[in-house]
Amino acid sequence: MRTVRSIPFPVYSRAERLADYAIHALGLAAAAIAVPALVFDHVGNGPAGIGVALYGFGLLAMLAASAVYNTLGIYRYRAFLKDIDQVAIFFMIGGTCSPLTLVAGGGWAIELFAAVWLLVAIGIAIIVVRPDRFERIAIPYYLASGWLVSLAALDALDRWSASGATGLFVLGGIIYTGGIAFHRWHALPYQNALWHVCVLIASCCQYVAIAALVVSPIPVAATH
Repeated sequence: MRTVRSIPFPVYSRAERLADYAIHALGLAAAAIAVPALVFDHVGNGPAGIGVALYGFGLLAMLAASAVYNTLGIYRYRAFLKDIDQVAIFFMIGGTCSPLTLVAGGGWAIELFAAVWLLVAIGIAIIVVRPDRFERIAIPYYLASGWLVSLAALDALDRWSASGATGLFVLGGIIYTGGIAFHRWHALPYQNALWHVCVLIASCCQYVAIAALVVSPIPVAATH
């Protein structure tokens, strides 16, 4: 019989919890407006529609799973909710890669798309089969998968004149990476809220970058 994992609920002050609630509420409210606006504009638009739909699903899944796991005091199912939260992060990573590769195309797009989704599939499989083992490698695994997505953004730059958007996308990756310091700094007041602020800012950067780089790309050839 599989051992039920027990994950203690962190002890935060009332003010820290309220701050985290507010950040998650803001993120979900913004995504509820921004994602449909992006996705519905490209329904049935071939690769663009598929890529943007995968991205929208990943973004909403990540924010919703994080909100449930971090703000609802469901102690009995906390380990299960953590697994869902981690799986949702993978869908966000794969979803973010999808519009970059499916719409921009060319270069190493297909290879990068396959590599990212392979890492996503392996990561999810480990979470399902041995979540305790995944917790030991979670951060480096997420970082490797996430920065592979940034390579997809740089690869897209070879064909689209959107250097500003690509820079914004990479900035989002840097903010995600730097925010891990808050995620791990448990003794810091408001550390969880600060970590989720970094996630929200990074998500906004990459949303704007995807809209500019992928949804309305300008061929490099057209600028010469």
